[in-house]
Amino acid sequence: MVAVMEPQEIEDEEHEQILERVAAVDVAKAPGMVCTRVPHPSRAGKRRTRVWAVDAAAGAVLELADHLVAERVGKVTLESTSDYWRIWFTCWRRPGWRCSWSGRPT
Repeated sequence: MVAVMEPQEIEDEEHEQILERVAAVDVAKAPGMVCTRVPHPSRAGKRRTRVWAVDAAAGAVLELADHLVAERVGKVTLESTSDYWRIWFTCWRRPGWRCSWSGRPT
């Protein structure tokens, strides 16, 4: 099984831009679906949205955390209806990061 899959890139509309560098993870028991939104590297004024699955295993989550730091993501939002969010949240307790969640952590 691949710990981190290749992301799918999604075009977005100008009116959707609110924060410059963000990420969200829809947490499930095995994988989490990750979405990042950052400025497009080669198209001035545009943003790049990428979506991919990441295993909920420590190595994969830490690899994702390193990727998000490299992308200079400033806010990560977790969505989980169970306590599967814990491993993800623990990896993102870094200085300068804002981590929030929707749903109700247990």
